[in-house]
Amino acid sequence: MPDTVEDTFKRTHIHRATVRRSFSRAAGSYDAHAVLQREIADRLLAHLDFTRIAPKRILDIGCGTGYFTRLLRGRFRRARITALDLSEAMLHQTRRAHARRLPWQGRNQHCAGDAAALPFRDGSFDLVTSNLAMQWVDDPQRMLAEMRRVLAPGGLLLFSTFGRRTLGELRQSLARIRPERAGHVLPFPDVTSLGDALMRLPL
Repeated sequence: MPDTVEDTFKRTHIHRATVRRSFSRAAGSYDAHAVLQREIADRLLAHLDFTRIAPKRILDIGCGTGYFTRLLRGRFRRARITALDLSEAMLHQTRRAHARRLPWQGRNQHCAGDAAALPFRDGSFDLVTSNLAMQWVDDPQRMLAEMRRVLAPGGLLLFSTFGRRTLGELRQSLARIRPERAGHVLPFPDVTSLGDALMRLPL
């Protein structure tokens, strides 16, 4: 077990440029293989059933091809939604899908950027969301801090990520068969570490 929250997060070694290139190459075919992402997005949206929030400004971090962005648009039709992703190619897919499937609904804004260094002013959004993007950030604690920074007073953070045991079997198998490859499996922080990081954020 790590001694601190920082120990958990700093074990993640992810190269931003490599992630951007990988997702850009996969942008055209991504939706054909994103069954899990869509399922979790549907469940994430369902959590809003327990809130009375009516956001006017929404940020969707790591929007990918825009599935969760479209769910948000369908729920909050009058909101101004900003979809952010590291990959320009993914943002292009988001624009195309919105224009094709929701042409009559509000226009989204699209922005290329780093989830750990958001290009927005403090308190810019009433709802800040992210569906399965945190595992691609080398400093999840910094991402959480940035999400909190751009959140307006009274706003809501809503995100999903993989738990510590995700891909555990793969990691164990590689450790037995090809030990040199075991470290290539993405590490994930446990729920306790994320909770501790959230508690440390300024109010």
